[in-house]
Amino acid sequence: MVKRGPVLFAAAVLALAAIYFVVRQRQHGLPETNIPDLDANKSAGHVDRLQGVAYIRNSVPEDLQNHLLSAVPENSDVAKKSGWVAANQDDKYYLGSLFRLAQGSSLQVLTAGNWLLVLDGDGEFIFEDARTDQEHFSHRATWLVKKGIFRAKPYDYEHGPHELEVVTPTARVLVHSGEIGLKTGEDGKGDVWLMAGKAEVVWNDGKHKELALKSVEKI
Repeated sequence: MVKRGPVLFAAAVLALAAIYFVVRQRQHGLPETNIPDLDANKSAGHVDRLQGVAYIRNSVPEDLQNHLLSAVPENSDVAKKSGWVAANQDDKYYLGSLFRLAQGSSLQVLTAGNWLLVLDGDGEFIFEDARTDQEHFSHRATWLVKKGIFRAKPYDYEHGPHELEVVTPTARVLVHSGEIGLKTGEDGKGDVWLMAGKAEVVWNDGKHKELALKSVEKI
């Protein structure tokens, strides 16, 4: 029998998340999308290709509140008990997943929301949330990049607007149906570049700038 307490708590968290995203979308003039962007099996996407070593676990609030990198226990049994799972090709993952990649490793993932992403380590990335509308026409996703190289593009532009928010320790990058690359180091600073579409950077101090195509901006 499922206990009502955890179920009600989970429902409350999802409701608050939906309200949070609607408010943030209105603040930045982005399309309102408040339905979790999932596939028929309720997963947020799958691992399309893996080179090297990568681990996945569910993120916790502390992961989102600081910029410290997670440590995967060397002992496989301890790692498993801590929630870490070694990534493999075709593995499903869910909203809130944290990806930890070893040095020199690369992970290509597809999302249910029509995004193709490449994550390169040493790095840590969190798929914070993804939203769509009733018709699954518009797609909006939020990723947190603590360290590493992050590249993203829609893999099918015919499915409507694609909005991507990439949060780093120093700034937020808002992508509008575009293709970007981003790199951050140990200190949270790095570079972002735009290969297609439109994007803008909003720094933590409130400054903002629209990115020029095929140019590199410090963040």
